[in-house]
Amino acid sequence: MIKRRVLPTRSAPVIQGPPAPPTALGNPGPLGLAAFALTTFMLSVFNAGSNLIDPVVLTVVMPVALFYGGIG
Repeated sequence: MIKRRVLPTRSAPVIQGPPAPPTALGNPGPLGLAAFALTTFMLSVFNAGSNLIDPVVLTVVMPVALFYGGIG
């Protein structure tokens, strides 16, 4: 005959608190990735010297980078 080891049960009941309220803010991850991708794409096209972005449009690349990435 095989004896089974019986573990003791919990003596105190588990009390669950109320669920956390939903936050009004969204997930900033997709916005950050999209901003990084757009800035990198624009700067890469500008550095490659293709005709997709006019060389005069450097004044567009830098504000986009500063808007999404910030100064610091």
